[in-house]
Amino acid sequence: MLIMGAANTYSNIMGSGEPVFLEAPWLAWCLSALVPIGSVAFKYVSNFFDHASSKKRYAIFIFILTTFAIIACAVTFAQNFNGIAGGMDWDSLGSSDGGKGSLMVFLQIAAEILISAALFLAIEDISIKYNPDILKNNPDHTEFSAALKKNKAEHEATGKKRNTDHTAFVLLKNQRQQHLNMRSTEFAALILSRPL
Repeated sequence: MLIMGAANTYSNIMGSGEPVFLEAPWLAWCLSALVPIGSVAFKYVSNFFDHASSKKRYAIFIFILTTFAIIACAVTFAQNFNGIAGGMDWDSLGSSDGGKGSLMVFLQIAAEILISAALFLAIEDISIKYNPDILKNNPDHTEFSAALKKNKAEHEATGKKRNTDHTAFVLLKNQRQQHLNMRSTEFAALILSRPL
C-alpha cells in the first residue's frame, strides 16, 4: 500500500508537467516519499499514549477517518470517470472541472495514507495479543517459585545427611566384614589345632 501510494503520487507529480520535476525526477520521488512517511507518522502517534484505552480510541478514530476518506475518494472517482461503457474524461483532472480532479487526487492520497496507517494499527493490535508489552507476575508462579526454593534447600540438606549416613553405613559394613573374616580365620585355626 505504501509503494502504491508513493507511485501514485509520483505519477501525479510527473503528470503535472512542471519543468522542475521533469528536469530532476528525484525531487518527485522525494515528495512521493511523504505518503509512506506520513502513514508511518500517523501510526506512531499511538505510541505516545500511555493507556491502552487511549490507543484504542485513536485507532477507532483512524479507522472511521479512513472509512470516510475511502467513501469520499470513491465518490470523486465516480464523478471524474464515466466507467467502462463511456469514454474516460481526461479533462476532469484539469482546472476546467471546477476542482473535482484536484479533490479526487487529494482524497486518493489521503485515503492511501490513512489506509496504510489503519493497517499498521491493525497489525500492531494483532501482534500485541501474542506479544504483550506489559508483563504481569503470575501469583501461582511466585508461590511455586518460593516453594521450589524452600524444597530445594530441604532437599540439599537431606541429601547431605543421606550421604553422611551412607558413608557411615558403608564403613560399618566393611568393619563387619573384617570382623567376620578375622573370626572365621581364628575359628579355622582353632579347628586345625585340635587333635583328631
